[in-house]
Amino acid sequence: ALEAIARADLLMIGGTSLTVYPAASFIRYFRGKKRIIINRDFLNFEINPHSDLMIRESIGQVLAPWA
Repeated sequence: ALEAIARADLLMIGGTSLTVYPAASFIRYFRGKKRIIINRDFLNFEINPHSDLMIRESIGQVLAPWA
């Protein structure tokens, strides 16, 4: 998983507070250019300038059209 994250061009993170470890630490391995976060709750992470898009909705609602 860490190798795949490191090689990815885009990282989409969904439905997480980014506070549960070790999964929350995986984001540090991302070296790509675009990052999308989908989470209905406020995250301190959303002020990070490396986040290209922050969607403040339920991941279920956002991804439902593609289910």
